[in-house]
Amino acid sequence: MKLNVLLCICLAAMIFLIPLATFSWMPEESLLPSQDETASHSGQVSSSRSSSSVSIPSVSLSLSSDAGQTIALPNADTFSIYDQTTGEIHTMSAQEYTICAVSAEMPPTFPEDALRAQAVACYTYALRAKYDNQKDPDPALNGADFSADPSNWKGFSTREQYISRYGEADGTAYFDQIASAVEPVLGYVMLYQQNPIVAAFHSISAGRTEDASNVWSGSAPYLVPVESEGDLYAPGYETAELFDPEALWDAFAQAGLTDSGAAPDNAATWFEAFQRSPSGYITSLTFCGRQLDGMEVRNALNLRSSNFTVEYLNGSFLFRVCGYGHGVGMSQYGAEYLAENGASWQDILQHYYTGITLARVEGIG
Repeated sequence: MKLNVLLCICLAAMIFLIPLATFSWMPEESLLPSQDETASHSGQVSSSRSSSSVSIPSVSLSLSSDAGQTIALPNADTFSIYDQTTGEIHTMSAQEYTICAVSAEMPPTFPEDALRAQAVACYTYALRAKYDNQKDPDPALNGADFSADPSNWKGFSTREQYISRYGEADGTAYFDQIASAVEPVLGYVMLYQQNPIVAAFHSISAGRTEDASNVWSGSAPYLVPVESEGDLYAPGYETAELFDPEALWDAFAQAGLTDSGAAPDNAATWFEAFQRSPSGYITSLTFCGRQLDGMEVRNALNLRSSNFTVEYLNGSFLFRVCGYGHGVGMSQYGAEYLAENGASWQDILQHYYTGITLARVEGIG
């Protein structure tokens, strides 16, 4: 699909230099709302439901609380997870799941408070996914609470996987480092109006996070745009992709984004009428007279985010992309930046999830 490697390298060198990550993996995206694309790094908790049709329902729970500090939640101590690769169902305690989820979602070299914020987000997301699935069961899960793909480091990863990937010494040290960092926050949950929130997160925003309503069919008062300055300094914040017109047309056709027939002449006129959200993400554009949204284009071309520009240059389409992921909720590299500058895990979560409260679930941790 893409032009030859030499041309891509030369163009990238002319446009910008992308710093290399200091650790050996780079987050893909992160947790997604009500069973979808809300996760990050190489892993993400998700189900077979599509993000384009996901709503964010309200959960009604009977809670007992003491000034928001400790709450009683039903069935909050274990999770059953459908393995997308093997078809197995893994049953894990809340503590085990949280540690393994953070291990898949965030490098152990990140500051402890960033890891702790990630732990609370993972547990909250999983708990909400469990309650939502109990309310409206997804047959594809075969009775599990949600799905993951641990074989491909998506959703959670185990100590054994760390040892296999990094060796006995480094793998054990990395995994134990994460477990030690998140131990103080095990069992903490984010609430909005006494309900666990949809704790969406992603790898890198474009400097300001996105409103959930611009990505999914639902909205939530705690998933609204906030500034995320640290993302501007993240490795891979800006990337470039080149597509020749024929390859781009084929990709759109395979995604069902074109009308039948051959590609029109004069490819320079294919893209028009770009509309952006206040955070900079594409909300709509016109492609050969057909209106699309940014997420459709992103998915068709496997771009890192829907915050992009398009330029027709020397017979090819150049996409400049900012950020990595859907942009909703907590930015993981933004969390790293805040933690490095003295923010606590509570500060990080209350920054990215507007109006939430924090409480600890009785009997967890």
